[in-house]
Amino acid sequence: MLLNVCMNREELYLEMKAVESKGLFSLARLYRVILDNLSTADNYSKSKSKNKNSNSNSNSKKKIVFVYNQSDWCFDRLYQSIKKYLSKFEIDKVQLGDNKHKLLDADLYIHRGISWLFVFNYPQETLKRVISLIESERIFENRRLIELNKIAGVIPLNNKIRSKLIENGITNTYKVLCNGIDTEEFMPTVTKNSDIENKFIVGASGNFLLKSYDEWKGFSQYIVKAIQLCNKLSNSGVELRWCGLKGRSYNGLVSTQIKLEDMPSFYNELDCFVSMSKSEGCSGVIMEALASGIPVISTKVGWHYENCEEYKDGIIWTNRNGNSNIEQLQNINELIDKILYLRNNKQKRIQLSKNARNFAQRYGWHNTKDDWEGMIDFYTSN
Repeated sequence: MLLNVCMNREELYLEMKAVESKGLFSLARLYRVILDNLSTADNYSKSKSKNKNSNSNSNSKKKIVFVYNQSDWCFDRLYQSIKKYLSKFEIDKVQLGDNKHKLLDADLYIHRGISWLFVFNYPQETLKRVISLIESERIFENRRLIELNKIAGVIPLNNKIRSKLIENGITNTYKVLCNGIDTEEFMPTVTKNSDIENKFIVGASGNFLLKSYDEWKGFSQYIVKAIQLCNKLSNSGVELRWCGLKGRSYNGLVSTQIKLEDMPSFYNELDCFVSMSKSEGCSGVIMEALASGIPVISTKVGWHYENCEEYKDGIIWTNRNGNSNIEQLQNINELIDKILYLRNNKQKRIQLSKNARNFAQRYGWHNTKDDWEGMIDFYTSN
């Protein structure tokens, strides 16, 4: 097969995919080099043109692109909130798998984590316009961690993650940012169905059908077992509802297949929300639950553990210590005690609901958008 270098970029990209499908990987890599060189040349031309016409374009908005792998999920929620509240920027998004060479005119690309960061195979110059939000300690298990130094910056979502990034030699670490919450979208309702039906609804959220995710979040290991034992020991009417990506069943429990715009309704069906994660960054679902006036039971991890005061801010801490059977049983029993405490103390639950809402309002996007604007300005000012 002959290499046709007279093709335009779109044709080169399609041809590269075609030769890859035929197993001609050396030729495909050559096409990739040509595409990347074209991108670099284009960026250089655009940069010269931009400088030349800087006076006439001084009022144009900077273009920010979110690069995501799963629609209708937490990172998509962040994109929607920033698009809504940070109107000084032109905010767009692209899903992994889209033709990346069509999007190299952005001023800044925002990723999350590291697993998908290098899928796009950005040219070297473009990497200096890429940042990544670091929201889980799982990143420190990734062998490519040090490659984060190739991009413009990493944004830690709590102080523990920030300290560990610096300890691991990530020199472009920014200050800690908090995921803001849309307190206009997430707010309490007046009456819960559970009050009418004499039930106590415990909520959880996550893609627990993935074994590694399930283990990290402690869903089947702790939450499911605690709910089952609650009812076995006390016939308390405790019911578990969880929302996942596909609306599929797990051990007889059916997840709620929910679009992002329907999540407020999900929270308002709950009496409490439970998170048993090994680690978190700044948990979006905990913040959404608190904004909805839902008391939260959580492990002592993440931004919320660093910033929330127990009971005063609508949250109750529980432990997830050790891996032995005895330690796991102790953790389950403690979680049961916390659930039944809320189940049997309605007035305390009402007070925690008010406290939760008050805490979340302090971190609504009206109060946190300046930090995010400042971060984007910092990485797009050069």
